[in-house]
Formats: sequence, structure tokens, C-alpha cells
Amino acid sequence: MSVINQKDTSLEMSEALQAELKEFGDSPRKSSAFLPAMAHSDMPVDAATRLPRKIAGGFKGLGDDLQKRVEDWRMIVRLLEQQKAILEMAESERDRMMQDFARISPDVQETSRQLASAISNARDGDLSADLAQRFSRSLFALNELENLAVGLGVNLLSIRSAWEQYARTAVRANKMREELRSA
Repeated sequence: MSVINQKDTSLEMSEALQAELKEFGDSPRKSSAFLPAMAHSDMPVDAATRLPRKIAGGFKGLGDDLQKRVEDWRMIVRLLEQQKAILEMAESERDRMMQDFARISPDVQETSRQLASAISNARDGDLSADLAQRFSRSLFALNELENLAVGLGVNLLSIRSAWEQYARTAVRANKMREELRSA
């Protein structure tokens, strides 16, 4: 088994780095002059500055792991964008339906009031109001209100589903961010 002299290895690395710097047009700065000095000193090399003895999976494994993380982040960003768009569409549809509700609600109340008045007058003997037409108008307004209520119910469920998916994805993205910060 051959023994590698750490001083010689550090000196060779220092010379190689300086040569690479010269290739890029940078001259070694005075602050990088500590490399050869450290190589000749008998001081132990700090464990934090020492290169690891082994990289799990090698450089290919490291690259694969980093690529997977990048793909995971891209997927989370796409999911958030898609789910946000779905949520915004459902909310926009709700706003439109609420405007319809604001328009229909007074019609329902007015046709109901007119029908009740016509029925009351008919009980008193005044049959001049066209009750069949009043019933038809009231029924039409109530059907319109019922259809709108069904639509609002379905829309509410859509908003809830979209919101829950968006929130779960946001929590997952936040967890990924915390893992990245703690690493």
C-alpha cells in the first residue's frame, strides 16, 4: 500500500489551481498564497476543509440526485401554477353566479309578492288578475333561482376541492423549502 504525502498532494493541488486560474486570465492573488504555505506547514488540515473521502454514488449519483431535486421543484411550481389557475377560474365563476343571484333574487321576491297579492284579491272576489300568468312568472323565477343555487353548490365544491389541492401543494412546497434550508 502506497502512502500519499499530504504536503506534496496539497502543493500539487495548489499548483494545478494556480495554473487553471492563469488559463482564465486571473493571476493568483495574495490571499491565495496561503495554499503553498499550508502545504509546507506541519499544521493538521482542518476536517471541514478536507475533501470527503467518498461521495455516495460518485459524481454521476450526485448529478442524478440534484437533477431529481430540480425536477421535483419544477413539478411543484407547475402544480402551484395549475392549481392557482383552477382556483381563480372557480372563484371567477362564483363571482359571476353571485351577480346573477343579485339579479334573480329581487325578481323572485317581486313575482312572489305579485302572486300573493293576486291570490288575496281573488279570495276577496277580484278575479281581474291573470293568476295563471302570475303562477308561471313565479315558477320561472323560482326555477331560475333553483338552477343558480345548484350551480352555486357545485361551484362551492369545486372551489373547496381546488383550494384543498392548492393548499396541500403549498404545504408540500414549504416542506421542500424547509428541507433545503436545513441541509
